[in-house]
Amino acid sequence: MTADRRDEEIRRALAALSAELDRFETTDAPDDLVERTFRRARGQLLAPARHRPEARSILPAGYRRELLRLLALTAPVALLGGGWSAFLWEHLPGWLGVWMPASIAEVATVAWAVSAATIVSLTYGALPFFAHQRAKAKLEEVPS
Repeated sequence: MTADRRDEEIRRALAALSAELDRFETTDAPDDLVERTFRRARGQLLAPARHRPEARSILPAGYRRELLRLLALTAPVALLGGGWSAFLWEHLPGWLGVWMPASIAEVATVAWAVSAATIVSLTYGALPFFAHQRAKAKLEEVPS
């Protein structure tokens, strides 16, 4: 089907639809309803912006502070976890090698390291999301 033929079919379908719609009787909106609608819309459009003009970001106020706070809380855990991981990376194949063949012990060590890296990546990757949610929640709190 060519574009011209498709366009012609669309024109015919729209003409048929227009003829069907013309059968229905319509009334104009009452003038007072139109005036009230314009009054409300004018008030909303002329209202000052909710965001500060200097805010160039779509992030809520306090997002950076929340993100830094979460990073500060998780940094010591990451350092301890990194140290523990380095220790296990060095000694785990030897410990596992006592009970199983060395090649399987090495594969188990690599599998453990990949799973640990995945957990750390997911945890630190989720921090911006949690910071955003916490900053939004603080904005929505009603002062007492």
